[in-house]
Amino acid sequence: MKEKKLILTALAIPVLFYATVEVRGILEYYFRMSEKYHYIYTWGSLFFLLIQVGLILVSFYMGLHVIVNRKQYALKTKIITFLIGSSVFLVIAIDLAYFIIRDLLIADR
Repeated sequence: MKEKKLILTALAIPVLFYATVEVRGILEYYFRMSEKYHYIYTWGSLFFLLIQVGLILVSFYMGLHVIVNRKQYALKTKIITFLIGSSVFLVIAIDLAYFIIRDLLIADR
């Protein structure tokens, strides 16, 4: 992949993830309590959840791609792509680790 295309792809992942979070919120706000259109919330929420899981996996792959092909790209491109492209995966992993550790510490009391 060319460096410019790699950076643009890395930027698209967090933007798309944030957009899916916002669309899920809009679906919930307008259709969750509706009796007639509740199916829109149900199927739309599932659809965007699957997209989010896919973006997390793509984010993980982006980080691995930069690490494995490190000789192919310049240092600046590697750093930018790794930090931005894998940011979604890193944030989710840090959040999960925090909640697991917090629950373990609370359970020990």
